[in-house]
Amino acid sequence: IAQILKKHKTNYKIILLPMFDQNKYSKSDIHFLQKTFGNQNVFDFSGINSYTNNIGNYYEPGHFRDIVGKQILDSIYQK
Repeated sequence: IAQILKKHKTNYKIILLPMFDQNKYSKSDIHFLQKTFGNQNVFDFSGINSYTNNIGNYYEPGHFRDIVGKQILDSIYQK
């Protein structure tokens, strides 16, 4: 996938989402993604953080509210 993205000069971001259960991706998985896609393209919002600590950020355990998605994208693209 990384080779195809580079070949087509694609601007992309890998976002590890903040899930209701507050599970954190393993350090080895995050390192692999950073090594493969570049540190500048991998953003980790998994685990315990301000998004996952607020139950009001979720409609139900599988889906967070639109405002969370907007805040994540704004933080990535620094609007």
